[in-house]
Amino acid sequence: MVCSRRFKRMVPVVLVILFMCFYKFNYDNSSKMSGVITEEYYPQESLDAVEYIRMDCGKLCETNAKGVPGPYFDQITVPTDCQALFKNEHIDRGHGLSNAPKTIPKDLRMDFTMNNRLKVSSWYFNDEEYLGKTAKLAVWPEQIIEDYISLAKGNKLKGTYGVSETNALRDGLKHAPGIMNGRVLVIGSEIPWVEACALEAGAREVVTLEYGKIVSKHPKIKTMVPVQFRKSYLNKTLGSFDAIVTFSSIEHSGLGRYGDGLNPWGDIIAIARGWCVTKEGGSLTIGVQYSYERDYIKFNAARWYGKIRYPYLTTNWKQHYRGFGHQRVHVFTKINVNFTRQLDHYKLKEPHPYFPLNNTDKHYSQAHQDETSGAVGGMASELDDDQMKMVKTKRTISVPCFNMTEILDLIGVQHIDYFSLDVEGSEMIILESVRNELISGKIVVNIWSIEYRTWDGTKNIVNKSFQKLQNLRNFFENIGGYVEHSQLNNENGDNRDGMALDVLFVRT
Repeated sequence: MVCSRRFKRMVPVVLVILFMCFYKFNYDNSSKMSGVITEEYYPQESLDAVEYIRMDCGKLCETNAKGVPGPYFDQITVPTDCQALFKNEHIDRGHGLSNAPKTIPKDLRMDFTMNNRLKVSSWYFNDEEYLGKTAKLAVWPEQIIEDYISLAKGNKLKGTYGVSETNALRDGLKHAPGIMNGRVLVIGSEIPWVEACALEAGAREVVTLEYGKIVSKHPKIKTMVPVQFRKSYLNKTLGSFDAIVTFSSIEHSGLGRYGDGLNPWGDIIAIARGWCVTKEGGSLTIGVQYSYERDYIKFNAARWYGKIRYPYLTTNWKQHYRGFGHQRVHVFTKINVNFTRQLDHYKLKEPHPYFPLNNTDKHYSQAHQDETSGAVGGMASELDDDQMKMVKTKRTISVPCFNMTEILDLIGVQHIDYFSLDVEGSEMIILESVRNELISGKIVVNIWSIEYRTWDGTKNIVNKSFQKLQNLRNFFENIGGYVEHSQLNNENGDNRDGMALDVLFVRT
C-alpha cells in the first residue's frame, strides 16, 4: 500500500520529466516549429555589421518615405547608391551561429518590425548549412530542364508549389517587358522550374543567383552565389539584365534561415541590387507570401507582404501588372527616376563680384593652378581600386547633382574665365555632359585646368594617368577651339605626359 501510494505520487513527476525530454527532443531535431522561443545570444560584431549596412543603404532602408498612390499599393522612390550596396561585404555575410537564429535580437526588433508596424510570430527552420555550400540539387542536367519546359508548355509543370502557382508565374512573365529574347536574372532557386518558365517565355539567357552552389548543364542557364554576384558587379563583368524574376525567395532574405546574416532590410536590398543591374525599361516579376491587409513576419521562416512593406520592397519600381496565385505575382518596370529636387529649391547664391587681389604671390591650390590662370573623394561609381587605396572609409554619401548648364543659367553666367576640374576620375563624365553647350558656344570657358593623374596614395599609376590624358586630348580636339597649353605638378618633378597632376587647355 505504501509503495503504491509512493508510486502514485511519483507518476506526475515522471510524466513531467518525460514531457520535458520529449519536448527537448522535438525542439532540437525538428526542422520547424511553432510557438514562442526565448531570447538568445547574438554576437555584437553581427549587430555592428547591421549598422554598417544601415549607413550604406541610406534612405532605401529607412522605410519611412512617403509614397504616392499606385495601382496596387503606394509607390516609393528614394535615392539608391548602387555602388555602396555592392561594395558592402556585410550584406552577404553569414550569421556565424551554430544554428539558425530563433529570435529577433531586441536591438534589431524595431528595424525588423518597421517600428512595430509588423506583427511577429514564430516558425523556425534551421538550414544554416546552405549559404556558400552546395545546393540541395547541386547539378541541373539539361534534360531535366528541357522536360520542365515541355511540362510548362502543356500547363502541367508543378515546380515547387504546384501547377496553379507555376501557371501564375507563367502568366506574369507574359506581361513582363524584357523576358522575350532577354537576359534574365533569377533570384533564389533550388530546382530550375523558374528558369524553365523563363526559357519557355522566350528568354535567351538565364543567370540564377542562389545561396548554394549549383552546376548547370543547360547551355542557356548560368549560376552564381552572392559573393560572385557582388564581385562581378564591382569588377564590371556582370553586365546588365533585361528582366529579374524571383518566386518565393526574397521573403526569406535577412532572416538567417539559410545561413545568411540577420538583416532587417535583406529583402529590400536584394530587390534594389536587382534594380541596379536592370536596364531602363526592364522588368521585375515577383511572387512572395502575400497578405495585403496584414503584413507580418513568421520568424525565421518568412515575411508576408501587404500594403505596409510591399511598397518599400519594390522601391523605385513602377507597378505594371498584378496577376494571381497564392503568392500573388506582380510585375514592375524600371523607370528612370529623377531623385534630385528642383534646382531652385537650393536657392544658389549669386557669385561674388570681381575684385583685384592685393597679394598676387599668395596661392592656395594644390599644384598652383590659380597661379596659371586634403581631402580625397569622388563619384563612387568611378573610383577605381588604385584610388580607393587612399580612401580610409567605405562610407558613401548621396548628394543631389545637377547639370552644369542649369546651374549657370540660374546664376546668370555663361562665360567662365577659369575652370578647375578635379573630381577623382569622373572628369570625362562631367565634360561629356556639356559637350554640346561648348560646341554651340552656349557655355564659354577660356581656361580649363583638369586633373588627370591616378594616384594610389604612394605612387602615380602611369598607364592609367596617360590614358586619361589621352581621353582629355581627344575630347578637346573633337569639340575644337582649344589648344593644350601646359601641364602642372604639385611638386618639383616630371611634367611629361602621364606624370604631371593637371593639364591646361586654353581657348583660341
